[in-house]
Amino acid sequence: MNLIPCRTCCVRILSCVRFFLSITILLFALPVYAQVKTVARSAKDLPVHAYPAKDSLAVIVKDDTRLDALGAEVKSAILADLAAYDIADSALLKSFYFDLADISFYQHDYAAALKYYDLVKSLETKPAAIATSGLVKRSQMMAGDPASDGYLTRFRAALVSNLGLIPYTTAESSLQRIRGQYKNIDAAGMIQMASRDLDPALAKGSLTREDAGYLLFLHYEMPLFDRLAPVISSVMDSLVAANATKVVNVWPARSVTLEAGKPYKPVVVCVFDLGTDVSLFKDRLYTNPKERMDGIDNDKNGFVDDVHGVAFDVNENKVTPLLKPWPAAQEKLLPVRLKLMKGFADERAGVNSTEAALFRDSIKMADAKGKSDLIASMGEMNAYAHGTHVAGITLDGNPYARMMVVRMSSDNGSINEGKGASEESERKVAANL
Repeated sequence: MNLIPCRTCCVRILSCVRFFLSITILLFALPVYAQVKTVARSAKDLPVHAYPAKDSLAVIVKDDTRLDALGAEVKSAILADLAAYDIADSALLKSFYFDLADISFYQHDYAAALKYYDLVKSLETKPAAIATSGLVKRSQMMAGDPASDGYLTRFRAALVSNLGLIPYTTAESSLQRIRGQYKNIDAAGMIQMASRDLDPALAKGSLTREDAGYLLFLHYEMPLFDRLAPVISSVMDSLVAANATKVVNVWPARSVTLEAGKPYKPVVVCVFDLGTDVSLFKDRLYTNPKERMDGIDNDKNGFVDDVHGVAFDVNENKVTPLLKPWPAAQEKLLPVRLKLMKGFADERAGVNSTEAALFRDSIKMADAKGKSDLIASMGEMNAYAHGTHVAGITLDGNPYARMMVVRMSSDNGSINEGKGASEESERKVAANL
């Protein structure tokens, strides 16, 4: 018998081997192809999740069973989205990790919480935010069981230890923000303030992820808030006092001033914000040469009286005012609110000004609802003034800058217009400037 295979047999055997190898490789490769994720560039590319919950905030915030289930449901939905989508929007991805971190913390799964807080930190871009990322929660986890003896002592020691690792000059802005979050407010005031945002959604019976996260925060963190707040305030006050002489104003060294009267070509800059008071910058404005303030769309571009910019209300309708109008009753309060807003900012920054004293006295005299209303009004004032503040920074030192304004509105409480401008509308406006 001839045991030496012929050339034809060898070719056939090799062909069979190649065929089976190809099938094997394909079978191993299939799971890889199955794991390819869909790219999500914004929240619009993700499934819409709604979480049923119908009640008043005062009732549901105390319901352990319902809120344990809500936390588990939100966590499951986020994990499903992360498994199916490659999220390209870093801010959106950070918010997912932040929610997962908090829910894991509430579930006492501290290993998972630390993992997600570290992922949040990895997506921060500002040095101050990186340095202080998860500061309070990390200190709480180091302190152990809140119900155990000596918890507050251990928490204070952990917080002081963690703060000792943070360069104050690098992280001052974030440290002051944290300090402000725990001063002049208590759990009752926080819940009272939250009811403005959550009660309408709870009345409809459906919560967004953001609503659900806010509700979970109130349920799990408010029972301990009034115990932790004095400790955090005391530690942060000591830190601010100890570093008062170390604070350096870095902005003069970073500022550039262009000399006026040079043959430089003016440049148009756009302040894209919640509204700007252009009356403060009369000689620094971009002017549309084809438009007049006469109630007519002279240049036929779809905007009436867009001499210095364009504006949208919160429902994305085209409107004329570049600064959101306030009701007459609210307008009368603007001077005192501006003083209180400065006092609020000074208090958070550790500046002992006359306005800060006014703010502290106002808080001390207010009941829970009054405190809630006062803090909420500071948010409203911040939104009202922010665009003008940004405009001043933008034009400072550049006499050749000419400002165009785009007002994209949002619901900031007392000027209630409904919802916030969509990202799609913001992109459309930016693309057509």
